[in-house]
Amino acid sequence: MKKYHLAWVGLPQTGDARLGSTDTDLIKWFLDELKKIAPNYQYRTDSLNRAFDLDGNQTYCEVYMLDGKDTQIEYWLLQELLKMGWEPFSVTVQGQSAFPDFVYMRRETIDG
Repeated sequence: MKKYHLAWVGLPQTGDARLGSTDTDLIKWFLDELKKIAPNYQYRTDSLNRAFDLDGNQTYCEVYMLDGKDTQIEYWLLQELLKMGWEPFSVTVQGQSAFPDFVYMRRETIDG
């Protein structure tokens, strides 16, 4: 039976970059890369209460102060996830927009 990690990327609607994943190494990678692209980024503090699993691993981040690069960062993130083998399988669209709010992706786990 195959096993997957789940990731979701929030596309820019509010000027924030949003990433969640069951693969906690992905969150660490994203924050490390983000320091290079937008070194002044900040956490959206109201999201921190849902940002960690029961073992204390970070599973979600919502960041802002992206030096005006929020749209570019989100699409760069999608490109990088695709290069890493993450497969999009669903999107959510709210309201009248033709653009998705979230892209849901999966990647088979190594032990899967």
